[in-house]
Amino acid sequence: MIATLTMNPSVDHYLRVHKLTKDDAIRIQGDQWFAGGKGVNVSRVVHELGGRSCAFGLTGGMTGRMLTHWLDRAGIRQRFTEITNETRINTTITDLSDRTQTHLRAPGPKVTGAELKRLCAQMHSLKEKPSFWVLAGSLPPGVPSDFYRRQIVRLKKAGVRCVLDSDDQALVRGVQAAPFMIKPNEHEFKRLTGKACGSDSQIVAAARALIKKGITLVLVTLGARGAVAVTAQEAFRVKAPPVKPLSRVGAGDSTIAGCLLALEKGATIQKAVCYGVAAGTAAVLTEGTTLCSRREVERLFPLVHAVSIGHS
Repeated sequence: MIATLTMNPSVDHYLRVHKLTKDDAIRIQGDQWFAGGKGVNVSRVVHELGGRSCAFGLTGGMTGRMLTHWLDRAGIRQRFTEITNETRINTTITDLSDRTQTHLRAPGPKVTGAELKRLCAQMHSLKEKPSFWVLAGSLPPGVPSDFYRRQIVRLKKAGVRCVLDSDDQALVRGVQAAPFMIKPNEHEFKRLTGKACGSDSQIVAAARALIKKGITLVLVTLGARGAVAVTAQEAFRVKAPPVKPLSRVGAGDSTIAGCLLALEKGATIQKAVCYGVAAGTAAVLTEGTTLCSRREVERLFPLVHAVSIGHS
């Protein structure tokens, strides 16, 4: 079982318009609603790929009830902690004239110390020991920047492997606890390390510095260029087949879910990363935050290849 923590989940509203024009009334060509947030997306993909997951996090108000209702209806186990303030709504607008996307992201609700304590009690009362805990996404107002770090320390003491997928100070502070795996994209990785990452060798060098601090796997996703994965023993570039993307929302979350599910089933890190990249590639073939389908992941997996780019 893979447990996920989403501190700042969202209700995602996905819109399609013929052309996005300022100061004009624009008719919507179509819209969809989804339960969103990085950890939520990971739980959704684990479920889609036949695994078991339990989603934790904070939800509040009518939008929070919408989110948990959709997860319940999909058959995804969830144990969210209710807060006073309203769960945010994030909006993605696809301009059909040029296939560009505009992402509007709200900061999220302010969280109190008492609400954080209730969430932590909920998390650590989970009786079944997960294979992995995924701590993912931004931290809402009121949550200290070292929150992920403190949870990773506690979860590691309980013998659970932790995966961190965040940005800025939440990622910087979280890395100090040496999670099992981090999965930044190239921009997040550059902000984390302060290093240029224009070449594979630069990524490997910066990742190895993190691995010396106790991280087992650094997986840097590079969009259409695939990914670079680094462990203490090896580094490899993962190449995905070329596809025509409909939306890039949730591709990284799908990559994490596929990778961890494969590891849970006993795959090597290299095979697991390839399966994760297949899931991430499948996600861009769907509109909005529909995420990946199991059928597409299985079709793409044989087309994903890993090439060694260095050993320690």
